Amino acid sequence: MLAVMFVVALVGNCWVMVTLKAKWATRGRMTVLTFNLTLADLLVTLLTILGQLIWEMVDMRWYLGGAACKVYKVASTFAITSSNYMLVALAIDRHEAIVRPLNPFISAKNLALAAWAVSLLPSLPNFIIFVRHVTPGGDVYCVSKFYTKELDTSFRQVYLGIVLTLVFVSCQVLILVFNLRVYFTIWRQSSFFRGGQREGGESQRTNSLLAKAKTKTLNMTIVISLAFFLTNTPYVIQELIMAFGDMHKIHPNVLALFGIISASNSALNPFIYLLFCPKEERRSPESYRVTFSRRWNTLNNRSPSAPAFAQACTSPPNTSKCSK
Repeated sequence: MLAVMFVVALVGNCWVMVTLKAKWATRGRMTVLTFNLTLADLLVTLLTILGQLIWEMVDMRWYLGGAACKVYKVASTFAITSSNYMLVALAIDRHEAIVRPLNPFISAKNLALAAWAVSLLPSLPNFIIFVRHVTPGGDVYCVSKFYTKELDTSFRQVYLGIVLTLVFVSCQVLILVFNLRVYFTIWRQSSFFRGGQREGGESQRTNSLLAKAKTKTLNMTIVISLAFFLTNTPYVIQELIMAFGDMHKIHPNVLALFGIISASNSALNPFIYLLFCPKEERRSPESYRVTFSRRWNTLNNRSPSAPAFAQACTSPPNTSKCSK
């Protein structure tokens, strides 16, 4: 299963990278964030999935040094964490673009950099937690100090509780909250436009263009978020049972299966993007006109004197007034 998932994830993410390369010259916010999400999923593919596959093939034994053990565990955790936080960045970007389109917000590049930086927080403790362990029989493993009994159960419970909250629970809550606000905003705007259709067909045409532009990337974000929830929730429940309950009540095959399902999220993301992504991300002149009209009307509603000021600034005799 790991081998199949590795091939699927590698092919899918490389395919997305090729698709994004063709769009990079006219890249938008979604292109930048999708590139970073795909890069994070490639790290999961090459570090976590492939590393676990090799580890299983050598019967979990470790043939490198202690420093390599720590670095690998940090890198593997960082890959999974960065993929999760990049999904949060996507949800934040859609929320800001739809709920607060007139307010300046963080650029896509800085949003992605923030996700990469935050991903380090749950990963760095692995430098301390994992060690190279030699058994009395001479076998060498890369294991946590919980396995060697150097750290007690209570510390493990606190540690896992914090990591699960930062990496999985907080991501799921944030994604859910942002997407609910986005859908409520779209529903409210649709209700407004339906009421305005009595006055003419312009509102209906505007609403249609805006809905098509918004829902395409929004639906992609929702499906990716849903895949994240479905693939990671069983793993979170399993880890909580192992930390606070009796892990022996869980069948070993179930433990292995939930771990594989959790990593499969990085194999699903690229195909979800390929399913929803538009062939061309360039905006049409009509969409620019609609966006400008909406923002201009919003500003006019906020400031009743705006139209008079704009009209005064268009005539040459009032240039001195405009300069003030």
